[in-house]
Amino acid sequence: MILVENFKKNQIVDLEIDYFLDRIKNKDFFSYSRFNDGELICAIKNFTEVGSTHNCDKHEYFPDLGLDLIQSLNNADNKNYFIQYLSAFINNSKYIEYTETLLKNNKLNGQYVSSDFLQIMLRYKPEEFKKFIDILNQNQIMIVGPEYLNKFKLLNITDFIQVPTKNCYLHKDRILHEIRNKLKENQIVLFSSSMATNSFINVLFAEYGNTNFFIDAGSIWDIFFYKTNPEIKQRSVNFDKITQFSNWYKDFFIDN
Repeated sequence: MILVENFKKNQIVDLEIDYFLDRIKNKDFFSYSRFNDGELICAIKNFTEVGSTHNCDKHEYFPDLGLDLIQSLNNADNKNYFIQYLSAFINNSKYIEYTETLLKNNKLNGQYVSSDFLQIMLRYKPEEFKKFIDILNQNQIMIVGPEYLNKFKLLNITDFIQVPTKNCYLHKDRILHEIRNKLKENQIVLFSSSMATNSFINVLFAEYGNTNFFIDAGSIWDIFFYKTNPEIKQRSVNFDKITQFSNWYKDFFIDN
């Protein structure tokens, strides 16, 4: 536990929502990835035996993806490249063994942010989330995600890169090629491509991190498609708040 306590004390910080919103507004470029339990397990599978073969959305754990995830973890600096490493991973007995395993194998050498500011806004601070949408729409936006997200007219989508709904990591070269071909300076790129997102952002930050935002949006848009995409009801962590969301975000939902 000493390793975990030292890690928590020296490598984890919490940043306010406005910190990230102000940086987007001021074009103070950064990249932001989100680590959840699937990413943790996939990373660990490269050097220890883990029973799981895929995450909760049935995306498989590939060895090369695990290596990419480890690389991204070690590149995070909490200055221009942020990786959200949830506080649950160092406080919850269900996950703390994963953190211990990574630390014992010298795989957590970056600096991390503990709060998932996107989910916090969506679930608890609707006015902040609406402010986030307004700030995004003052910019050109590229979305990298499944086909249905191209219908999200609430966002000023200027470019769209479609990814498969499963195992998009297998299409890494094609997806990166399309992003590079369409990318414009000062553009905000929002990713919804499961665990592969961390791999994509890690590559693109090194190439374009000084001129673009690369942000892991994950599944924050999914709840707004539950009427047109029934499987979202089964997988969305936000479905338990659907009544409240319907009141907060009534203009956000897609009906057809």
